[in-house]
Amino acid sequence: MTMDRLVTLFNRKFLCTALVCTVCPLQAQSLSDRVTGYYAETSVFSEATHTRTDTANGKESEDEVSIGVAGALGAELQSGSNFLSAFYSGTVETSQDENNESDDSSSFNGVSNYFYRNPASRLDFNAGHTVRSVRNNTGFVIDPTKYDTQNAVSAGAGLQFYPGDVSTLRLSSQAARTFEGGDREDSESLTTAAELTRRLSNQSSGSLIGRRTWSDEQNDEITLDTVQLGYLRELESGLFAVAAGGSRAEADYADGSSNESDAATGYLARTWASVETFTEFRYDRELTSTALDLAVDFPEVDDFAQESVRINELSIEDTLELRHITTQICDVCDAGALISGTIRESQRTLQTTHEYRGILDFGIRLTSLLRLGFGYSWTAEASEEADVLLDQVHRFDISVRRLLDERTFVTVQGRYSLTESRRDIPDEDQFAVRLSLTRGFGITNR
Repeated sequence: MTMDRLVTLFNRKFLCTALVCTVCPLQAQSLSDRVTGYYAETSVFSEATHTRTDTANGKESEDEVSIGVAGALGAELQSGSNFLSAFYSGTVETSQDENNESDDSSSFNGVSNYFYRNPASRLDFNAGHTVRSVRNNTGFVIDPTKYDTQNAVSAGAGLQFYPGDVSTLRLSSQAARTFEGGDREDSESLTTAAELTRRLSNQSSGSLIGRRTWSDEQNDEITLDTVQLGYLRELESGLFAVAAGGSRAEADYADGSSNESDAATGYLARTWASVETFTEFRYDRELTSTALDLAVDFPEVDDFAQESVRINELSIEDTLELRHITTQICDVCDAGALISGTIRESQRTLQTTHEYRGILDFGIRLTSLLRLGFGYSWTAEASEEADVLLDQVHRFDISVRRLLDERTFVTVQGRYSLTESRRDIPDEDQFAVRLSLTRGFGITNR
C-alpha cells in the first residue's frame, strides 16, 4: 500500500481531507491517463486452540482443531475523472472440538468506492459498498464468530457552482442503507448538504458546511442538523484541518418517547506523511449514531480492525486518536501503532461510557525470505467515572513467515488472548497455533 493511499484511508472522519487525498489527484489526470492495479491471494490453514473459562466450579477447558480457506481480492482503477478502488477478504472455516462436535463459520469484510469528479463538469457523484463484522455492544469476547454481518451501500451526487474565482458552492445529497444479519432490522439514512469553500491561498482554504440528516434505525427516527466552519491547509509534510460548529437532533423512538439534543461539535486533525512514514493526530466531537454516520462518511478500509461496534442510539462522542505507521523504523524493521479513547454520552439514557483501544505491530526482516512479526492489541471499557476498567481484552501474537517463492509463503502464528471483566462476563483465556500456506499475486503493493 502506498503512502498516498494510507493518507486516504486514515482520514475517514473528515470528508474534506479525504477529498483532498482521493479526488484532487484525479484532476491532474487527463482523460487518456489510466492507472490500474490489482491484488489477490488465497490461503489454506489449520489451527489448534485451547480455551479456559472461569466458572463457579473452577476453570473449564476446551480444545478445538479447525481447517479453512481464506482469500483476499483488491483492485484499483483510475481513468480520467473516474476512480474505483475495492478490497475484500473472506474466510470459511470448519472446526471440531474434543467431543467430536463440529461447527462451521465464515466471515467476510471489504469495501469498494467509486468517485467521479471532472473539473470541467459541475456534477460529481459517488457510490460505495461495505461488508463487515459488527457487534451490538462492546463485545468483550474472544470467539470471532460472535458477530453479525452487515452490508451497507451508499450513493450520492453533488452539484458545483462558482460564485467567484476562488469560491465554490457544492449542493449534495447522500443516501445509505444497511442490510443486517441476525434478527436486526435494516437501517437507512439520507443527508442533504451545502458547502461553501473559498481558497485562501495556494495551500489553504476555508469552508462553511450546513447539512441535515434523516435516519431510521430499529424504528427510531432521528433528524440531525449540523453547521460547521472549517479550515484546511496543505503542508509540505501533510495536512492540517480544523472545524467548529454545532449540531441539534430530534429523536422519536419506537416506544413512543422522544427527546431533543444539541452539542458543540468539530474536529482537529494533523497528518504527517512521507515516503516511509504516516502519522495522524485527531480529535473529533460529534452528535451521531451509526445510521447517521452512513450517509455522512464514505466507507473506508480500516487496516487496524476488521470488527466494529454498532452504536444503536443517538450519542455525543469525544474521540482522541493517534496513529503512526513506518515502513522502515530501521533497515530491516517496520511498525504500526494506534492509541485511541472515546467518551460516549447516550442522549436517551444520559449514561456515559469510556472506551479505550491500543494496537502495536512490529516486524523484523531476518533475511530476504524470512520475517518475524509481533503484535499486541488492547480494548477496554471503563466506568462512568473512568477510574475502574469494567472489561478489557488483551491479545498477543507472534508469527514467522517464510517466503517460498515470489508469490508463495508459509506462516506459523502463535496467539494468546485474555478477557477480564468485573461484570457478569466470565474471564477467559485462549491459546492458538495456526499454520497457513498462502499464494498471492498482483501489481499493487499492499
